[in-house]
Amino acid sequence: TNQTLEAMAQALFKSWFVDFDPVFDNIIAHNLAHNNAPLHNIPEPLLPHAQRRLNVHNVGRGSARQTAAHAFHHLFPQAFEQSDEPSVGIQGWIPKGWGVKKIKDFGRVVTGKTPPKSITDAFTDVGFPFITPTDIDNSIYVTKVNRSLSDAGILPLAKNKLPSGSICVTCIGSQMGKTVLSPGEAFTNQQINSVIPYDVENKNYLFMHLRERRDEIFSLGASGSTMPILNKTSFENMSILGSKTTLMKQFTSLTDSYLNGILEKEKQISNLESLRDTLLPKLISGELRIPEAVQASEALAK
Repeated sequence: TNQTLEAMAQALFKSWFVDFDPVFDNIIAHNLAHNNAPLHNIPEPLLPHAQRRLNVHNVGRGSARQTAAHAFHHLFPQAFEQSDEPSVGIQGWIPKGWGVKKIKDFGRVVTGKTPPKSITDAFTDVGFPFITPTDIDNSIYVTKVNRSLSDAGILPLAKNKLPSGSICVTCIGSQMGKTVLSPGEAFTNQQINSVIPYDVENKNYLFMHLRERRDEIFSLGASGSTMPILNKTSFENMSILGSKTTLMKQFTSLTDSYLNGILEKEKQISNLESLRDTLLPKLISGELRIPEAVQASEALAK
């Protein structure tokens, strides 16, 4: 279910901010309304993409699905412009009026830090989550960590504290480029750069954008270095498409239910795994029998 929910969010992101489907649809609709050829006035590098959208338009014309897809087309322009930054858009072509920004324009970038070794009681079993690359897999959220920080451990890291919803990106080593969300307050080690969005309504756009660029982030860090590394300055100056604020907010509004649903299911998975790990050894050893295990699981669930 979580894979399906993420795929739905990714599909919408790709359609709006990678393939620019609504922009092509708007251009085609404008041309047809003015008795022009459907692909009239579309830059040559974009013609294959426009043809693909025209094929979709012809197949789904008048369908309920197409009507629903067009519900937000008024938020998109009906023209493209060429950007000075070739790494964004389609061969440097972007929707008219969107422009190019930097990651630091969307949020404050924080590089993690490990407590000094002089603090002998910095780590504890129950405390503030301390996220490292080994805690990050393909999930959207980091709901389990190998180590947590004690009150003593967080004292020297006050400036590195991450609020809920921060976007964490691994920027050193073989796992570089993996992007996740912190479901609560947390800290990370120095191998992770995190973005604290200035506007929470831009969070999902920024998160999906960085998650889609894992290979690019890895290649940026791997150039000219034995150990792949992307420092804070290079990371926060990465170019990013600056779409309209209203559009990013609408994207967050539409995808919040997907991401929130994933988080709830991750928590359920974690609870079930904890329940399994508690009961299974006792069942195997004979300390608990099935009726007793049922009662124990009901008590733990409460």
